[in-house]
Amino acid sequence: MTNPLDHALALADQGIPVFPVRADKRPACKHGHLDATVDPARIREMFEGSSAPLVGFPTGEASGIDVLDVDPRHDGDKWPGLDTLPKTRRHRTGSGGLHLYFAHAEGVRNSQSKIAAGIDVRGSGGYAISWPVEQDLDPAPWPADVLEAALRRPAPKPQAEPLARAAHNPTTDEARAALANAVRMIEEAAAGERYEVCKQATWHLSRLILGGFLDETEARAAVIAAAEAAGGEDMGKVERLFDGALEKAEPATVPGAEFDALPPETEEEIRAARGGRPRMLDRFLFPVDCETSPRRGYVIKHILAPGDVGALIGQPGSGKSILAPHLAYAVAQGRSAFGLRTKPGRTLYVAAEDASGMRQRVHALRLKHGDAPDFALVDCTNLGDPVEAADIRATVIEWKPALVVIDTLGAAFAGMDENSSQDMGNVVQLARTLAATGAAVLLVHHIAKQGDGSPRGHSVLNGTLDVSIALAPKDDDGIIRGSLLKNRNGTTDRTLAFRFVAQTLGQDEDGDTITAPLAVELAPETHDTKPLKLSAGAKAAMQKLREIAVNGETSESEWRRACDESRAVSASETADSRRRAFLRAYSELLKSGQIASFEGVVTIRIRNKFGALPDSESEIPDKRKLNEINGRTKPDSPGQRQIRPPAKPSDSGRTRTHPLGVSGCPELAGPTLEELHRVH
Repeated sequence: MTNPLDHALALADQGIPVFPVRADKRPACKHGHLDATVDPARIREMFEGSSAPLVGFPTGEASGIDVLDVDPRHDGDKWPGLDTLPKTRRHRTGSGGLHLYFAHAEGVRNSQSKIAAGIDVRGSGGYAISWPVEQDLDPAPWPADVLEAALRRPAPKPQAEPLARAAHNPTTDEARAALANAVRMIEEAAAGERYEVCKQATWHLSRLILGGFLDETEARAAVIAAAEAAGGEDMGKVERLFDGALEKAEPATVPGAEFDALPPETEEEIRAARGGRPRMLDRFLFPVDCETSPRRGYVIKHILAPGDVGALIGQPGSGKSILAPHLAYAVAQGRSAFGLRTKPGRTLYVAAEDASGMRQRVHALRLKHGDAPDFALVDCTNLGDPVEAADIRATVIEWKPALVVIDTLGAAFAGMDENSSQDMGNVVQLARTLAATGAAVLLVHHIAKQGDGSPRGHSVLNGTLDVSIALAPKDDDGIIRGSLLKNRNGTTDRTLAFRFVAQTLGQDEDGDTITAPLAVELAPETHDTKPLKLSAGAKAAMQKLREIAVNGETSESEWRRACDESRAVSASETADSRRRAFLRAYSELLKSGQIASFEGVVTIRIRNKFGALPDSESEIPDKRKLNEINGRTKPDSPGQRQIRPPAKPSDSGRTRTHPLGVSGCPELAGPTLEELHRVH
């Protein structure tokens, strides 16, 4: 393409008004195509005042040119009418499409895919880019049939048809009439509108299918046959439309079907129907009654109450099956969890996924916290089986647990289609039945792929939850955080932060150490705390400290030497500059509580990322101490103790922590309890 200014002047010389356009096809002038002009002086001013590489011109009445835009990215090059168009001026677009110029016809405005898929029109009110010419002819008049299609008013939306009314007020006869109407609309739709008609039809028909008013196989076959007979539609697209609609649509219901029949009219009939219950008037609660009425109570205060159904969700390996038994064991012992009180009660833990691994975790909990006679672990094969479902209902009624944990939902209901409203509805029904006994029910489940924090599968589950805790993957410090996305018992601002360690259980037949993961709670966090922000130098110094520290400790001098030699904190060629950079990083880490220092030994502190401060001001050395650390002053006397790096312990006698190999756990167990306490 020639210089944009020269190209613009050449078009203006032909009487076509022009304006500058950016590379992203947006106007490079204040009022867009309304600033277009044929005045050479004004054109020079606009183009010389910008670096816009493209030249635009208003289409339609302003220039006398309408543009037919053929977009191959949306199958415009497959339009059968393309080969029947008259010869006219044509330009090859920057994206590989075509612009065909036609003499402006009255009434032609902008439209998208009205004529056919991938065939757009730019008329009055729009603009186009003047691309390099491929066929230099005068714009031809519009062909009559194409002009008619361009001027045709859009068909009424399917929502205005009986199809929509049937989906909102259905009967079997109305539903079958709606299917026939959908087929007729698809067959009669214009080529450029057929996909939209199919989309709306499948949505309304899906509501009727889910409501039980239509047979899915019959409706799907009828719609696909209609689209195929009309031609021009990809049958795979229509299939996908049906699949998506069935997944997302809500079932159609008959108005009033969710309510019971109207009550009897006579007083005698009302008393008989009431069955001895107090009349409604006697069940009124006034404000003073609400004030003195019994509280709901709690299982885990501010989070889980009797009769609740909650979910603990996260990605595979996020620690769901480490946190869930930790909470359940705390309830069984009446021990607080994450600073929250628990109401002691029996706990039933249904280990549907990896029951063997869960037995090891319960063993680790017993070693750490002592025995819990009110904690019971049971595996199950399939709660979707009526016999197994009846068994757990009878067990909960008889044993009366305060908390029931089902880990995981997918494994406990083998063969279930999580995206099916009916299958997920069965899960909700069982959970609510168990909760009706007064127990809190906690479902361990996977998080949805879309990343919005909702549970995986049909939305009927998320809609019924009283509590939802989403676990984020562990961060660089090995900390896992659970956020309350839904909480009917308190604030959602509370965060459950923990990390896991390896609890030694014993040795196997080969003499190797057996370990199991154990959750270690961190300080409670709320939305008021702000994540700690460290400078790049402090982060680099902390990383180097982690590399060289043995059991979380090393000497100040060894740490400084490692940073200096690796140029991790500062890449300066001047030793004094590197020392100053290390000093700033060292001081920042001390003040932020990431490390502690005592008599020349630096210790990594196991802290969360939320701005923990040192336990005392004595951990922050004064200026003289910092200068001494950086070699600027000498000790006061020859007898002052010199700091030496702590001796590294021998590898002999140490046991190696084995990978857990357990579903739902991080791959490696992490530090042992003894190591964690040593550096805390």
